[in-house]
Amino acid sequence: MTKKEYLEKIGARIAEIREEKGFAKEVFADKLGISRMQLYRIENGKVNTSIGAMRDICIALDIKVIELLDIED
Repeated sequence: MTKKEYLEKIGARIAEIREEKGFAKEVFADKLGISRMQLYRIENGKVNTSIGAMRDICIALDIKVIELLDIED
């Protein structure tokens, strides 16, 4: 799996969990203190998100980081 594909899968996983938890994009972006555009880029694998940002996302989603990063090839 390429880096780009991995980022896209992580982004899709973030979007999937966000939707399961019932967060609208706008609400979730506000909760994270980022713009909707930045959340869009994260969820679509357009940015290589920092570890700190991943931690914040996982806290907001009430999941462990490993749950987000454990993506099968």
